[in-house]
Amino acid sequence: MQGTRIGVARGVEKVLIGKVLGRGGGSTDAIYRGMTWAMSQGAHVISMSLGLDFVAFRQQLVDRGYSEKQSTSLALAGYRANIRLFDKLSEVVTLGDGAIRGSIVVAAAGNDSQRPDFAITVSPPAAGDKFLSVGAVGRVSLGTPFSVASFSNDEVKCVGPGESILSAGLDGGLTVMSGTSMAAPHVAGVAVLWADRAIRTGDFIARDIIEAMRRSADPLGHLSRRDVGWGIPLAPPVTQRRTR
Repeated sequence: MQGTRIGVARGVEKVLIGKVLGRGGGSTDAIYRGMTWAMSQGAHVISMSLGLDFVAFRQQLVDRGYSEKQSTSLALAGYRANIRLFDKLSEVVTLGDGAIRGSIVVAAAGNDSQRPDFAITVSPPAAGDKFLSVGAVGRVSLGTPFSVASFSNDEVKCVGPGESILSAGLDGGLTVMSGTSMAAPHVAGVAVLWADRAIRTGDFIARDIIEAMRRSADPLGHLSRRDVGWGIPLAPPVTQRRTR
């Protein structure tokens, strides 16, 4: 579509693409290896629009012949193991002590809720304690206040626009989609702008940038903290590039 602008940080100099899922899904191991690969390549920001589907995993176990009770128990054990893994990984990834500057990891919180009937807490890998778990908000029309998307999971770190987002289609062209997977890239783009600003001044440390994003976010005071966390992260103030 001519004249259409997609993306928040279009001036980024290098983008790494790690494929960890296929059309049939993927594994925790693939996600883990993709993240560690990105870190080894020096990625400053890692964006993940994916999540663990507990219900689907339980059903797979039932389909393999396990009883309902066994399937639930095994699925819960796997879910717990995933949360522990991503908790530990989140601590390593965002570590910043001057020697290890870390990466900012942004992840979709999940679309398991059906508001106003019920809301589900953020799912792995976004549930990793130090990751930026992102919920979704939308507007009825331009200029109206943001509202929490009906599908958005809660207990998130922050939120981004996630309803009726124009994006690249799977098989080419453009398409409109909704989900926390649409919200997460908005926040990742803002994180890239903060990272670029820090890199140009030699001050990139992941945890410091995350804190700066938290302090400068629009809190969306009319909405619950449980649903929107800090609110919507905002781009950093524009600064003049240094010249030699």
